[in-house]
Amino acid sequence: MKLKKRVKKLILKSIVTTGCLLASLAALGKHEYVEIEVRAGDNLWLISERYESHTNLSNTEFVRWVERKNNIINGRIYPTQKIIIPVKRGDV
Repeated sequence: MKLKKRVKKLILKSIVTTGCLLASLAALGKHEYVEIEVRAGDNLWLISERYESHTNLSNTEFVRWVERKNNIINGRIYPTQKIIIPVKRGDV
């Protein structure tokens, strides 16, 4: 009896874990990444506003994502610097 309960719990845990993994992968598949060149006067917040309609992220999430993926510290970016940004699949 105990073995049946353990097997049922293991199967249930496997199903839940698989569902969570598939949901995460589906969310990742909604974005692509493009490389842009920073313009004079740009900051990450302005760039997030410029691409606002091309991403599902809030401006704050966008800025944090760009900082993390591009190893940017304290939002410091420079003209002609190339950075990657997230965009919805098929946009831009």
